[in-house]
Amino acid sequence: MELAYFLEVIKRRWWVVAASVLLCTGSAYLLLSRTPTWYQATTTVRILFYSPNPNDPSIDPHQVARRYQNLIREPAILEGAAQTVGLPYVPSPENVSARLVADSLLLEITVRDTDPEHARALADAIAQQLVLQEDEGFRAFAQSQLLSLEELIRQTEDEIREEQVRLAAADSARAIQQHQGEIAALQEKLVQEKSVHASLLQYWVNLPTTVTIEQPATTPAKPIRSPSVPETLLLTAALGLILGLVGAFFMEFRAGGRARDRESTAAGGGS
Repeated sequence: MELAYFLEVIKRRWWVVAASVLLCTGSAYLLLSRTPTWYQATTTVRILFYSPNPNDPSIDPHQVARRYQNLIREPAILEGAAQTVGLPYVPSPENVSARLVADSLLLEITVRDTDPEHARALADAIAQQLVLQEDEGFRAFAQSQLLSLEELIRQTEDEIREEQVRLAAADSARAIQQHQGEIAALQEKLVQEKSVHASLLQYWVNLPTTVTIEQPATTPAKPIRSPSVPETLLLTAALGLILGLVGAFFMEFRAGGRARDRESTAAGGGS
């Protein structure tokens, strides 16, 4: 009895179920057709870290690599990459990311775009911009360190000359010994400063590229996070079917309630 009633309701209210299914699937299809398809490409670069003082424990290569990681979203990098590729727009920082490969100085630069070829070209162009920008930045840093060291060397040489004057004027063995010790310490300091200066000078003159492209990006063949159209439509059709059945039985319940009310009214009037 219940199954027969169920089928009878569906037969009478089939248009409600059909309308619900069509409305849900049509809305889903319209939404899917307007949703952009995103493609993702990744370029892998290697951070080449060279230090003029490799024995300095305060220098952390991974900290330098993290600085590169943060640099890729800078406007100058993104604008330069867009200009290199010839795009009329600058990629949004939200569509550009970088990830350091664990226990290495490899940096993966990932770009999302609605055009697969643009995604590939932008990933490579951003890596190239990183090479150019950081090469100039490190040269400027090395040059500033050279100037600071040269000033320290001049100060140490002045101190040595002053101590030599004091030594010449000393009139006691104790004073002579003290000034000779100061001169020896200053000369040792001067040797160290000149050694670091020579290393840094060679580093600045022969500064290698600090970033090299380990693996260029390839054009992505498939989109990312793209919902399957058939599966989505099937799911929304099932949802529309459920909603349509609920609506049909609700309308049937309301129609039955109104019929009972009319019967009650008619019975009351007849009495």
